[in-house]
Amino acid sequence: MQVRRVLIFLLKPIVLLICLLESALFLLRQRKALSEYSLVYPFWTWSFGHTIVGVEFAARLYYPQRVALLYVPHSRSNTLFAHCFQDNMTCFVFRSRLPPLPHTLEALKFAALRFWLLLWTAVTQSFHVLDQVLGVYPCVPLASNTMLQGNNALGALDKHTDWTGLIRLQRDKIGVPPKLPPEAIDRCRRAFEEIDPAFFSKPFVTVLLRSKSNGQFDDEYRSSGPPQNYLPALEFLSREGFNIVATGETAKGAFGHLPGFVDSKSLAVPYEEINLFVLMHCALFIGQQSGPLLVPNACGIPCLICDSVPYRLGTNNSDDLVLFKHMSDKTSGRRLSYVEVFREHQDLAFGYNFTKKNIVVQPNTAEEILAGARETVARMRGNLKLTTDELKLVEAFHRLPPREMPVYYHGNRPPLATLQTLRQELLNS
Repeated sequence: MQVRRVLIFLLKPIVLLICLLESALFLLRQRKALSEYSLVYPFWTWSFGHTIVGVEFAARLYYPQRVALLYVPHSRSNTLFAHCFQDNMTCFVFRSRLPPLPHTLEALKFAALRFWLLLWTAVTQSFHVLDQVLGVYPCVPLASNTMLQGNNALGALDKHTDWTGLIRLQRDKIGVPPKLPPEAIDRCRRAFEEIDPAFFSKPFVTVLLRSKSNGQFDDEYRSSGPPQNYLPALEFLSREGFNIVATGETAKGAFGHLPGFVDSKSLAVPYEEINLFVLMHCALFIGQQSGPLLVPNACGIPCLICDSVPYRLGTNNSDDLVLFKHMSDKTSGRRLSYVEVFREHQDLAFGYNFTKKNIVVQPNTAEEILAGARETVARMRGNLKLTTDELKLVEAFHRLPPREMPVYYHGNRPPLATLQTLRQELLNS
């Protein structure tokens, strides 16, 4: 680790010098095109999720004003998403000749580009440079910059960026949802129809079962449980007239026998295109609390989020169901209920102190996921009518999260079948 730090320290000035030269040449080539914009948004992040939020937030926030997005790609992001807001955002991609680098050095590509933009506008005063963290995320919030998150490594609460403004923009239908370029949509549709000419005669469900195994605790606990736990729900959806499409890290072997099942990675289309297509054009998304769910959220597509941790997070659509993973005492095996976690162990709900409290995180059961799928389909078809008793359970659950958790503003809940098992605790205030 120490050797790595020394190498990064020694490489920094060299990388920065190269990036300054490359970005200056890039801006010189684009100077005529950029002169047409009063809003310029330099953008880089290593996170797939923040790529979705950061680009969509700015496009919706400034709609219908046109924005020049100066996008610096990262190997973990999907560059095509930056081209999905063409109604009011034009994307200019800055590609360095440098190979992929550690995050600390990758960030220098963005820093150099932003430096020249700030210098340019300081001299000419011809455009305004937008900033993702300081000039986009803090805008029109539902909260008051009070968001917190757990840092499990340090065993403490940290201040977290408040991007609840995006919830407001989506719910108030400000701006337009992301759209793939028409030619990409055509390629993806043809690829499915080559497998099954009648594929689009039925709606399809996109399944993305997160499976990180890099040894990092936060990645491990945010991954899905065994794929077999999802099989009864997908069998139900298949019987109800849905095709099933796997994307991302989904283990395909468990579902290959289902009628209408397609592994999107097997299609003869660039993965950047097919990945976004199945996230933007499905009837339902099933996955975990991770970046990809933000794409169907942006498009108004229903989501069923399973094996979700930490409890502080939901989705931007309050109608989406969220099944949180279970937490149990490692020694006794006693399971903590959702109500107990929110009321008596908010540190666990925020996402920290798992080791200190001797907690093991366990996946949702097949029965829970199936119940979530049944209820979601009923809602999608307009058949879900909550009784007075069920509404009381829902209201009681919504009172559990504190205002420092995004899920307070997301407004999601677990399926009714789960709430019924928590009846006594929920109604005992």
